[in-house]
Amino acid sequence: MMGLSVDPMIAWLLRLALAGVFIQAAVHKARDLDAATQIIADYKVTPVEWAHFHAVAATLAEAAVAVGLVVSGFGGPGPGALATVGSLAALGAIALLVLYSAGIGVNLARGRRDIDCGCLGPAGKSPRIGPWLLVRNGVLASCAGALVLMPVSSRPLYWIDFLSLAGGLLALTLVWVAVHVMAATAPLVRSRETST
Repeated sequence: MMGLSVDPMIAWLLRLALAGVFIQAAVHKARDLDAATQIIADYKVTPVEWAHFHAVAATLAEAAVAVGLVVSGFGGPGPGALATVGSLAALGAIALLVLYSAGIGVNLARGRRDIDCGCLGPAGKSPRIGPWLLVRNGVLASCAGALVLMPVSSRPLYWIDFLSLAGGLLALTLVWVAVHVMAATAPLVRSRETST
């Protein structure tokens, strides 16, 4: 990675997009911790009696990752305390995504696909687990990895960068919503096709 750096606008886009994913997940769990506990229990990868602890720990970890990603952006380029916070937050994001992917992968290997993914989708409908979640998590982990491995260039931000950032976040949000709507409605489409 020597010689490569991330443009500061792209770094902000990655930080805010990842922070949005994790804060949404944390808020979703915090609003209904009992439901989050049940979803974790349904994965059957750890003892059921630990599910509540895991739900609380995941909620706190997701919130910490989101805050760390946003706060780190104000440190500017180069080393420093906030850069360290950003690296730790991005590593935390990768760790959470790896853990979630492991749980999904284990259940897919067992043939258990009819499990709520735990990621609240648009209109309050959560999709079932599937290989698409592993791809999604891989993309998110790659974005977090770029924040860890590549330094941010020292180019100053201009007004056009803020417009680009807003447009980029809007585009990513629309893609995120579209992917989750397709994943949530795919079983309904398949069941209609098989019934006709």
